[in-house]
Amino acid sequence: MATGIFLGFASACGGGGGGGVVLTPGTVDITVDAGEVARTLAISTEFFAPDDCAIVEGLVPTPGARRLLRFSTSIANYGALDLVVGDPTNPIPPLVALDFQLSPCHGHRHFEGWAEYSLEDELGQVVGSGHKQAFCLRDSSQFFGPATTYDFTCEFQGISSGHHDLYASHLDGQWIDITEVPAGSYVLVVTANAAEKIVEVDDRYPNTVRVPVVIPP
Repeated sequence: MATGIFLGFASACGGGGGGGVVLTPGTVDITVDAGEVARTLAISTEFFAPDDCAIVEGLVPTPGARRLLRFSTSIANYGALDLVVGDPTNPIPPLVALDFQLSPCHGHRHFEGWAEYSLEDELGQVVGSGHKQAFCLRDSSQFFGPATTYDFTCEFQGISSGHHDLYASHLDGQWIDITEVPAGSYVLVVTANAAEKIVEVDDRYPNTVRVPVVIPP
């Protein structure tokens, strides 16, 4: 069973919603919605069994009770071109099948290096880290432009121009383990396209956002 503290910080820098967005012409342009991260911040204490997928995949270091900083990540395509991944077993170049690692625990392929998370103290030192085990880049919702159908699914992956791919806070990996992190003021750093496997010819919108966090005792 998990117990939680909802943090709900409203301020953040970088990224943003769809209001006033001008799509970057002639390219894919990925960004992170800082507001979504800030709105969904919450601290929970959760128990992990030794055979839990989070233990098997190294998302938490040891079984037992762990304190987690959870949050949702919304990754948007602000470019005029669709981000096309395709079938993970035979993706669209320059991606290759080895960019997707099969997880026996979850039973699906993870896109390696898609999103990374870290927690920094007031001196900029990293005190905690995590990464999103992305398995399905798809159109979760539209934020900009005329209404269109969602073109991408788990079978043929991607993010359409003007659409978001949302990873909700309840999913595995949508956290930083803060069990050993003292109370205090920190900054949560979220980076999309961390390994730069997706080509962004004109990268106008930031791939990294920084969200302030206060961890209570």
